[in-house]
Amino acid sequence: KPDKDGIIKQFDGCTELRETDISRYKKSSKVFTILRDYGFCDILKMQVYKQADLVMLFYLLDEMFDCETIRKNTVFYEKHTLHDSSLSMCIHSLVFAKLKMYDMADKLFYSSCCVDLGDETNNSDTGIHAAAAGGIMLELLYGYGGLRISDNELRLNPVLPQGWREYSFFVNYRGTKLKARVSGGGCSITRISGGEKTVILNGNEITV
Repeated sequence: KPDKDGIIKQFDGCTELRETDISRYKKSSKVFTILRDYGFCDILKMQVYKQADLVMLFYLLDEMFDCETIRKNTVFYEKHTLHDSSLSMCIHSLVFAKLKMYDMADKLFYSSCCVDLGDETNNSDTGIHAAAAGGIMLELLYGYGGLRISDNELRLNPVLPQGWREYSFFVNYRGTKLKARVSGGGCSITRISGGEKTVILNGNEITV
């Protein structure tokens, strides 16, 4: 439940902890750089979070919250989150895309892609972050692709991120395989296999 400022507390007393400027740690290509300056006991007294915890609610259970509550809390918690988990930026990006806050969504999307594709952290020397790669796919489907299953209906409200020419993805829905292609000209949906299905595309009901 939101407090008087509209913030849902991740745990009791979290908003009373000390405010700390973590911007330089967020910009670092290495993780856990905050530990160079603070010990764990110090960090426990700060409004600092490792990853997307409460924000995950707005991906999994967004229908339980109004848009302003989601916006206010996502902005608040992102400010205090280090993203020192490879699973953090993708979820924040997804929720920002759902909020149509595309500057933040794009920034975090590209940063999440660099978890393995970037050349600074050497994070993938011993293997890729498979779960983070799955998170990037979730960003594409549920963030930019606007994929939802709501009221027993398949819904798509896709957007084309700035600078992209197009993207496409497949959806297997109740025995039918569909391909969605999003470009500057809009979104087309093609049935690859299975029976006809009704899809709500940008608020309009179509049969594929």
